Amino acid sequence: MAFNLRITSWVKKYKVEILLFCVALLARIVLFSINLHAEQGNLINTIHGDDGYFELSRNLVQGHGISWEDHAPYLPNPLRPPVYPLFLAIPLYLTGSYWVVALCQMLVGSLIPLLGMLVSRQITGSRSMSWWVGWLLAFEPYSILLSFIFYTETLFTALFLLFLLYLFRYTEMPSLRSSAMAGLFLGLATLVKPTVQYLPILLPAGLAWYWTSTVSSVERRDRWSKKLLGQFALFFMVFLAIIAPWLLRNRHEFGVLGMSAQPSFNLMVYLVPSVRALENGTGFQTEYDRWFREQNLDWRDITLATSKTYQDRAVAELKKHPAGIIKSIGVTLTTFFTHDGMLVVLQHAGISLPMAGSRPSFILALQNPIRAMPLLKDMLFSPAIIVMCARMIWILGTLLFLCGIVLFFRDRRFHLPGTIALFLIAYFALTTAINGLGVNARFRIPVNALILTFAVYGFTLLGSRLLRRVFPIYD
Repeated sequence: MAFNLRITSWVKKYKVEILLFCVALLARIVLFSINLHAEQGNLINTIHGDDGYFELSRNLVQGHGISWEDHAPYLPNPLRPPVYPLFLAIPLYLTGSYWVVALCQMLVGSLIPLLGMLVSRQITGSRSMSWWVGWLLAFEPYSILLSFIFYTETLFTALFLLFLLYLFRYTEMPSLRSSAMAGLFLGLATLVKPTVQYLPILLPAGLAWYWTSTVSSVERRDRWSKKLLGQFALFFMVFLAIIAPWLLRNRHEFGVLGMSAQPSFNLMVYLVPSVRALENGTGFQTEYDRWFREQNLDWRDITLATSKTYQDRAVAELKKHPAGIIKSIGVTLTTFFTHDGMLVVLQHAGISLPMAGSRPSFILALQNPIRAMPLLKDMLFSPAIIVMCARMIWILGTLLFLCGIVLFFRDRRFHLPGTIALFLIAYFALTTAINGLGVNARFRIPVNALILTFAVYGFTLLGSRLLRRVFPIYD
């Protein structure tokens, strides 16, 4: 009886959070079912991604290590860190079923709206604004799709948001426990996507500067400094303890103490061809093929052992194309904030689109509306209109995000969680530049909760001001 009362009390206390999780899970099950039907019931085609994680999980279960080779000698993979392959391999090993693996990932994906809501609440202090952020994350189509396809974004985003929850808790009340937990989740997130490997240095340095610069007393500053150094040291040691086994594995396999050859890979395979294509006015595939012929390059040769050599080659080539670099950064940043991913969502659902009616027609409509009229008419009566609407929604969301930043920091000039959130958005946006024209909505997924927080903040304040202007009685 007492147990039932505790359960009832818990459900009443967290009814909004439970409802959000259940609705998010239902949305993911529905899209999964649609995609499974489009693939004629073939589960592997439904969940298989392009990054080799299906092969990695299979080889781990079969005892071949972290390798995506389909035959002996099963060479160690130089690009993919271990946590996501293990996340896939453990339930596969225990049950022998990829259905269970897909369900596990959907459950983690359904937690992301809840975690995003909690992170948003710590930034704004508003339950209503964070509630809207949670529901937007629950129904964001591309996030739903990635909840069951074998890409890293779902697990990484969940771990990254857990890191943020403990980081923001630490900024409110510094403690060893919060510091250690932040280091734990950031370490695990880094072993999913090494993009964040520099944060253990950048964030403590920023926090130390912020706290010491806002204390006037020298004696108090010294006391704070000693306390902070201990907490920061614990944060870094926990983080290092998590990633150390992988660093040692890479040193054993490749002779280099490093996380991944992915940066050099992206420079050679994505950024250089993108920069050359933008500067020369050619296509990405044209420059990709030309660059690989010039370098006599096989991308499989890019490992941690050869990473420095290929990085130097890429940098030397990039120095020859300054205009292309500027164009590439501009395209990357625009794509990072406005790409919708809806075309991919529809394609996986088995909906074919007339490609003449998607992005080229949209750009043509801006440049020459009269010439674009026939194409736009075709779009209005095809699924391509969904892509166009999704793109316009994200463009509007980006504008609201920018307005939200201005309004937020005008009201809360030295707000630490808000400053950290804005820094992290900028960090992810800038680090995607290495992917050139390969950037899409996937790269924004980890900070969608942060972007939507500022967008909802901007929408709420602008909406209330408009309401007071139209209906003075509400002023």
